Amino acid sequence: MIAKAATISHGGNAVRYSVNKDKAEIVKVNFLPDDISAEAMYQRMVLKQKEFASTINKGRPLKRNVIRMEISPTKEESAGWTLDDWVRLANEYIQLFDSIDLSKKTKRTSAKSTNVKNSQYVVALHHDAKSGIPHLHIDVNRVDMDGKVNDDHLIAERAMSAAYIINERRGWVQPEDIYEKRRQEITNTCMDVLRSLPNFSWPGYETGLKAHGYGIHLREVTFAPLGEFLSITLKLENDSISIQGDISDAALPQSTLEFYNTASRSDVQSLYEQLASLLTRM
Repeated sequence: MIAKAATISHGGNAVRYSVNKDKAEIVKVNFLPDDISAEAMYQRMVLKQKEFASTINKGRPLKRNVIRMEISPTKEESAGWTLDDWVRLANEYIQLFDSIDLSKKTKRTSAKSTNVKNSQYVVALHHDAKSGIPHLHIDVNRVDMDGKVNDDHLIAERAMSAAYIINERRGWVQPEDIYEKRRQEITNTCMDVLRSLPNFSWPGYETGLKAHGYGIHLREVTFAPLGEFLSITLKLENDSISIQGDISDAALPQSTLEFYNTASRSDVQSLYEQLASLLTRM
């Protein structure tokens, strides 16, 4: 299972997306009615913030006023689940999220815990049509019911720490293992496509990856150190790739070289292994 969290300024849009997305199911709400619209849910959060406006954030408006979280077990981990199972996961995650002590790391007493359990929030279950992996969206009021602001320092780490504990408890796969498996799958696909090309061309490589469901949005990437190069930058320019590098001892001019005219397929396989790892982050 993986988990993400961030504080956002577009809280209204986030709540609408969570609640109104096609086939979304309300898993639970906290200090909110479950029979009102997404807009009404968000407005109740805003009213709570206005109630304590004079005391929170030194009287200034709270720009990032909603915590947005996503929780995604693997497809296998949530196989056969009912809505009650998702409720239990949400409750377990929120309890752990609140309990993570980051005060020493942040040097802020406010980061000792959060108080999501005593804050307004909505939890919605989404069914991803493309991946088929169901996952939870949680939108939380930054201001709890007592008028205190939920700390957001290292909030992404707080979410990952809670997910790590749940994975340990339930015997689930840790995020780094999921990432490594995914990275290897993409690397293998990239290499298979590269080997299948009689002659390297960027359009051919891109078409081959698209046939496997991968899109490329890369325009520039730098690797360093790389063999005899101190650093090397690959830049997509129209339908070709150019190389710009700081060269230490190679007998090559320091100029832009056209990739497909200067390097054989075997020469660039290691580059494509590194390139493949970047695709996992897109």
